Amino acid sequence: MKIAQYEKLLILQLSLAKLFLREKIIENKIYFPLDMHLGEDLYFTYSYLNTVERVGFISTSAYILENINDESLSKKYINNLESSLVEQGNLKEVFEERHPKYTEEYYRTHVDFNFYQTTLFISNLYKLGVDKNYIQKRKELRNFLDRHKKWWKIIRPERYPKNIKDRVMYKIISSNNITLILAFFMFKEQLRRIKFSFGKK
Repeated sequence: MKIAQYEKLLILQLSLAKLFLREKIIENKIYFPLDMHLGEDLYFTYSYLNTVERVGFISTSAYILENINDESLSKKYINNLESSLVEQGNLKEVFEERHPKYTEEYYRTHVDFNFYQTTLFISNLYKLGVDKNYIQKRKELRNFLDRHKKWWKIIRPERYPKNIKDRVMYKIISSNNITLILAFFMFKEQLRRIKFSFGKK
């Protein structure tokens, strides 16, 4: 089947619950980047999908994921995250050009990919193990927003936020008010930790 047909079911940003053809991986030199500590699944999967036109799947639920580890890498501060996000953004752009139908389906339910990456960068400033004080966070965020204005200034209407959470984040980030942005994401991360601690009990 064409990749675009089942965009919602395939969860293409993850490599889990998938089978890949070994010869495709070897032939195209597809690998998990060793220097990428967040989003390496996305990078691998999209690299693979850039070499194929069709995929298959089974409808049986055979893989159940429970996100109950508060010490997992996805909840810890990632140093030099920006470079990984840039690599992923470049790859996603190539993928979208190669699979326009998938891109059309993706943006029916998702916010702009680069905007999503912007939220990952800001959230990272409040993850477990972050070693930056408030002044350092302000400076780092200011520099990031200045370098990546095209990421958080969404121009194409079909890529605007689709749900309330993304709309709120878009409103706050597009204000370009560093104090407001940091306050919101600090509160968001604290709320996530509270919800997570109750969920484990």
